[in-house]
Amino acid sequence: MPYTRVGESRNLGINMYYELHGNGPVKVLLVMGMQASAKEWYPQIEFFQDKKEYQVCAFDNRGYGRTDTPYTGYSSSNLALDAIDLVNHLQWDKFHLVGLSMGGMIALELALHAINRITSVALCVTHRGGPDSRPPGNSITKTWSALRAATPADKAKINQTSIFSPAYLTKIHEGEVTKHEYHVQRYLSNFTGDNPLKKPSLTGFFGHLKVVFTHFISDERLDQLKHSGIPILIITGTIDELVSDVNSRKMHDHFGTSELVVLEGAGHGVHIEEAEKFNEALLRHIQKATEKANTLSASDKLSGTQPSDITTVSPSSASSSSSSSSATTADAEN
Repeated sequence: MPYTRVGESRNLGINMYYELHGNGPVKVLLVMGMQASAKEWYPQIEFFQDKKEYQVCAFDNRGYGRTDTPYTGYSSSNLALDAIDLVNHLQWDKFHLVGLSMGGMIALELALHAINRITSVALCVTHRGGPDSRPPGNSITKTWSALRAATPADKAKINQTSIFSPAYLTKIHEGEVTKHEYHVQRYLSNFTGDNPLKKPSLTGFFGHLKVVFTHFISDERLDQLKHSGIPILIITGTIDELVSDVNSRKMHDHFGTSELVVLEGAGHGVHIEEAEKFNEALLRHIQKATEKANTLSASDKLSGTQPSDITTVSPSSASSSSSSSSATTADAEN
């Protein structure tokens, strides 16, 4: 599997692991969250690699997986610059950007650092920083319990209860074990067999924790993205224990021109828990943005606007639920 050097120009050089799927002209960069690897994008990689017009890149962030874990360079801005070094290596001029959790924080910084190269942005279960961004106390307790767990299996058992909703974890996976048991075993298998992840380190853990707790995008910088004309999709779940959906709703309100997809009853791992609905929303967003990029001039793109949409999707609703700006919504990172 391929590696490239990133961070050299900032005296923060590391070897970054990445993988490419497909060879189409439409480029999509997937940015994963805290202490999670490119492997966790499996529902989206499987979905897009069957579509010949796309090429998808997923990678392991500084501090986790197969990418190096140095002692320095941990901020959402630096991780964004790492990702820009990666797309420069790939020689991608323009691309669609998808970030999840801490990856969404990185995506916000990346979009602002390379605003003329971004065709669209999807911000999933993430936040812009500030007072609303702190996770609920229960999730903090679980995080520290997982960190002190006696075995990797014990750690995984705890972490899954923060990532997924209780209802999802009790479902049966392919008629054999519960989703909870499946995801514990899947996590453990990431460190064995072909292309295994390196054992997680405390350096990487606290580095990523620093990224999350120091990340902040001011109103002025959010306005730069708002006025760029770049189509923005925001996806959240209503019972996310790690990043409250309040953060997504407030970003949507600030942008005013974004599309907000609310997955009712979904936890933090919306891209897995509600993979079909997540993928359909993402594909629709990317297709619309690609069409716009192919038809508008550069000046039109800087001044163009997007219709404001909120899509509320319940577990029992059809995958094709339509967007509605008048939809009613509730209040309200192994």
